[in-house]
Amino acid sequence: MFEEDIGFPRIFAVKENLLIHSHFYGLLIEEAINGITLEDYLKSSISSNNRTTFAIDFLFKMSNIIEKFVKNGIVHRDLSPDNIMISNHQFVVIDPGVVKIISRNTTELGYVMGKRAYASPEQYWGHAVYADFTSDLYSLGLIAFEIVSGINPLAYYIAKNPAHPHEDIIHKFDRELEDIFFKHIDESETNQQLFIIIRKLLQPDKAYRFSDVSSFQEAMNVLKEGI
Repeated sequence: MFEEDIGFPRIFAVKENLLIHSHFYGLLIEEAINGITLEDYLKSSISSNNRTTFAIDFLFKMSNIIEKFVKNGIVHRDLSPDNIMISNHQFVVIDPGVVKIISRNTTELGYVMGKRAYASPEQYWGHAVYADFTSDLYSLGLIAFEIVSGINPLAYYIAKNPAHPHEDIIHKFDRELEDIFFKHIDESETNQQLFIIIRKLLQPDKAYRFSDVSSFQEAMNVLKEGI
């Protein structure tokens, strides 16, 4: 189904349109990964003094996985802490069940693909057909903010105003969210640069996110070298 090294576990079998009790399901059999989900890691293993280092490493390594997706015409559309595993100090993306293959786009308007609390604006409003690599970058921005602060900003603003949560994020990024982000970490130059990159990833308008993957990779390379 996919090339061998694309950031996913190996996929052994795919079965579409399985009819079970009058409902259609899909079946995906993946290679088992020996590791822990990012969600579980954040709950139990990460300490407050290495959150920014971990977030930078996460974005750096995920930028390389996103590059592989782009080269193969793939948008994941469901990047979230429970769909990313840590195995041998590497990140592995699992559950490509809502993957969009650019050359075979069958998604219809009105479908919300992926978890709402990690969805880009275009996915949140049922426009998953327009999702591209910047949609995955949006999800990474939410996850990185959560790694540092323990708070998912989209879930935070959905609870306050589900009609316009993405706009609320960017309008309050340099105020309320900045206070949340730097509550338990110092405002070092590296941490401030990480904050700026996350803000760029979380732009509601796709045109203001990174224009290509290489630009995102370059930003992360510079930031990682500064650690």
